[in-house]
Amino acid sequence: MAPRISRRRLVLVASLTVVLLGGALLSSFPARAILQQRRETAARQAQLERVETEIVRLDARLTLLQDPDEIARLSREKYGYVPPGWESYHLVTPEIDDVRLPDGWPFLLGTE
Repeated sequence: MAPRISRRRLVLVASLTVVLLGGALLSSFPARAILQQRRETAARQAQLERVETEIVRLDARLTLLQDPDEIARLSREKYGYVPPGWESYHLVTPEIDDVRLPDGWPFLLGTE
């Protein structure tokens, strides 16, 4: 004869199984949240590093822009300003296709 499992033992095993499965199910939700938070933290950390790098770059640019020589260079380069007593010249070169040279001498010298 097969040994009979008592009803009390069967209820205890079933209850324990339900409790363990419920605990595993409930603990999986916080685990997902924790993993999601870790991913978000890593993304924000990378973003923070990029911002800090940009801040360092901009601080260096700010320091450079406080130098009078750099200000003079930029004003000449971007706006065409020159110090008093200097003369500024701008050369305008036409496109090659826009220029039609006559067929006569001395314009034939470069085509031979």
